[in-house]
Amino acid sequence: MQNTDRTKKLCWGLIALAVGLRLIRYLHDRGFWLDEVWFVLNLVNKSVAELMTELDDDQFVPLGFLFTMKLIVEIAGRSGYTLRFLPLVSSVASVFIFYELAKRVLKESALPIALLLFAISYPLITYAGEAKIYGIDAAVAAGLALAAIALGAMERPGYRHAALFALLGAAAVWFSFPAAFVMAGAGLTLGARYASRREWRNLNLLVAAVAVWLVSFAVQMSILMGGGGGESQVPTGDLNNLQSYYQDSFFPWPPGPVRTVEWLAHFFFDTTAYFTSEWAAGLAVFPLIVGGIFLAKTKPKEMAILSSPLVITLMVSAIHFYPTMDRFMMFVGPAMLLIVAAGIDEIRTREGARVGIIWIVLLGLLLFQPAGRVLKQSLHRTGHEDARAAVARLDKNFQQGDFIYLWWSALPQYRFYSEDMQPDEDILVGSRSSEWHDMERDLKQMSGKSRVWIMLSLSIQGGDFAKGKFLLTRLEELGVRLDEFESEGVELLLYDLSAQEPVADSPR
Repeated sequence: MQNTDRTKKLCWGLIALAVGLRLIRYLHDRGFWLDEVWFVLNLVNKSVAELMTELDDDQFVPLGFLFTMKLIVEIAGRSGYTLRFLPLVSSVASVFIFYELAKRVLKESALPIALLLFAISYPLITYAGEAKIYGIDAAVAAGLALAAIALGAMERPGYRHAALFALLGAAAVWFSFPAAFVMAGAGLTLGARYASRREWRNLNLLVAAVAVWLVSFAVQMSILMGGGGGESQVPTGDLNNLQSYYQDSFFPWPPGPVRTVEWLAHFFFDTTAYFTSEWAAGLAVFPLIVGGIFLAKTKPKEMAILSSPLVITLMVSAIHFYPTMDRFMMFVGPAMLLIVAAGIDEIRTREGARVGIIWIVLLGLLLFQPAGRVLKQSLHRTGHEDARAAVARLDKNFQQGDFIYLWWSALPQYRFYSEDMQPDEDILVGSRSSEWHDMERDLKQMSGKSRVWIMLSLSIQGGDFAKGKFLLTRLEELGVRLDEFESEGVELLLYDLSAQEPVADSPR
């Protein structure tokens, strides 16, 4: 009894920590970064009818989430607090759902380990303060897994329980696409259990619930695909480009022995590292395997419900319908952390002093980097680029006859935050092309002008960063810098380029 009370107090302390860290992230109220503002611009600029068609900038989200966000905007406005409120609520709810799920899956001694891993998981905290759907994916997946495990624990579920299970799954797909993977896994697991036990009444109730899920999913996909004469929301124009961009995150097909093993090794290394420690990449795979084996022996039904969505996701990924990289896998985070916690606790309970040291070192290594990142994020408001201050300075100091050059990734922030947006003829948007001569062409269009504002957002690394440095070098050669301002990943510069024409040289 004493151990139980102590464990409860520790668990509620960790729950308070998890909620507090998510609230801090939300209250930072950072400016919308590129990935957020692409989605947010659709919400604030499009009517409800227009949101039913293809969204701008390759955005594709479930309709329930989309229209709930739109309703919030219409009622409460377009502030950061408003647009991130639903992700925050979902993230906080996921903490309590995770605790209830852990109590049904893990031993009491593993509960604090699971909650500690969940509390300081960097992506789970980060998406509590971003106007994106990925944190909702995690909450919905945990909720569905909890409901499936609870239903499976009943010897004779009532019609009310089956109806609630059906309605929960039917609603879930309107707020999270990966919910379909979780429901499929739960349905297969429970269906196999009922059939093997010849529990035909329970199986019939489950089939009815699955039918409701399928109808709900089909209705939404019909709307999204333009059924009934509407316009498809699927970003068909760049679909091939998107599939090419995520090529490495699709399960290899046809599978080959070496290729498949290598891909799966990278996948599990990267995914476990994403939710635990990127610094100790791959280290969490060890307790994941130990925990998976332990739960498969002691809690086979629960383990099947937790793991089957991942198997289904890999199958769907093989036909290039769903990428398996970082944020797209947020929905497996709760299940994966539960299994890792089970593994660490199983290592801890093994006899021998050396093993007792191993679990402490292992847990410490998995917590060290995320704890440092979360502490830095909480104290210093670290994150992606924040263009608000730069746009406000540009609006304040813009004069008649000035010209604006926006880096391609700075345009969305300018469109959202500017209170005095200039006409198109006074703005040049830099090309996203990787060709250097396109930048020389941009410089030619700016030449001869005495006041040219340059706004660069260089949060994207690689070639984009190199092009930005090249542009700054050429501007220093061709003109005189009159003013400069830097704010969290965004540079605002004012140049006098009236002296000379740029020479159309490309770097060799």
